[in-house]
Amino acid sequence: MEKVDDSVIVYEFADGWYVVELLTLYDYLREGGMMGNCVAKYHDSEDTIYSLRSDRHEPHASMLYRGKIMIEICGRFNSSLKPEYRERVEQFMRDCYFPMHPLAYDITDMRRQTQWVTVCR
Repeated sequence: MEKVDDSVIVYEFADGWYVVELLTLYDYLREGGMMGNCVAKYHDSEDTIYSLRSDRHEPHASMLYRGKIMIEICGRFNSSLKPEYRERVEQFMRDCYFPMHPLAYDITDMRRQTQWVTVCR
């Protein structure tokens, strides 16, 4: 697979993996489609979406940055990140001095549980 979007590489790992910042509506729609999430709704917001990409240009983590903190980090279909992806995300945030909300990895699961409770009542 080749890189086909307009996103900008903001961080590179030694093994060819990288992190991009999504810029255009197409970037957001493509990320949302490939990851099975709703990042496209953030296109015109003040939030920033970053994406962890493999050396084959496949997304593996979507990261929502709001204000001055990373508030949500999730895998495909808003799942929890696999440990190997989480290590890369943490290296990116550490090396780039991104602060992270303590629940950034858990917020998606918390939302899902809340929706389940709401639906089941």
